[in-house]
Amino acid sequence: MVAVATRPLSLVPERRNTVAARVYAELREAIVTTALKPGIRVAEAELADSLGVSRTPVREAFVRLVEEGLIEVSPQTGTRVCLVGVERIRQAVFVRTSLEGGALRSPAVEPSDADLRALRRNLADQEAAIGEGDVTEMHRRDMAFHATLLASVGRPLAWNACLLVSADLARVGFLLGFDGAHLSQVLAEHRAIFAALEARDFAAAADRVVANVANIEDDLAILRARNPEYFDPRPGA
Repeated sequence: MVAVATRPLSLVPERRNTVAARVYAELREAIVTTALKPGIRVAEAELADSLGVSRTPVREAFVRLVEEGLIEVSPQTGTRVCLVGVERIRQAVFVRTSLEGGALRSPAVEPSDADLRALRRNLADQEAAIGEGDVTEMHRRDMAFHATLLASVGRPLAWNACLLVSADLARVGFLLGFDGAHLSQVLAEHRAIFAALEARDFAAAADRVVANVANIEDDLAILRARNPEYFDPRPGA
């Protein structure tokens, strides 16, 4: 049994302060960060024991995670973490590029000086995370960069929608593991997006954010060649 982390990395903010909400957040983090790998079987009783709770909140968390497509229940395989679906990721990329690109091409407001300062700090934090070899913190800063970017043009709800489809994209990144050169390239792309935003060149910022998100295709190719067992072989998955 993999120990479940106690610092939630929930991509979708969890507002309910209950045992069930905590269990959901911790299990979701374990799946997104791939502490629980794609395909691994998960047992209600073992997870309840690991988390120090009854089986009821675990069962409730399972219902939510099934709805999100992160675990599946089958008479043949039991309960397991869903394999990564390539088509699901490509649809998520479509959603994110459409919303993020659209938000930047049609800003509701222009970024304030405070927004730009926040983005500069974020870029510095990304650089620090890469220097420390901390892929989890780099992921947090990556997500915060995109959230702040869209908020800076008055489109925070667009990012909330993006979060709903981002779990599998995050799983790919965590499965690849720490790669300093790759993450430095991500940082360079973020800096290019920021430069365009700072110059008020919203069309260029949109083009660059679309390219940044779409680069997951390169990561997919690497991971599918290295670990095909993590991917769902069913057509259209």
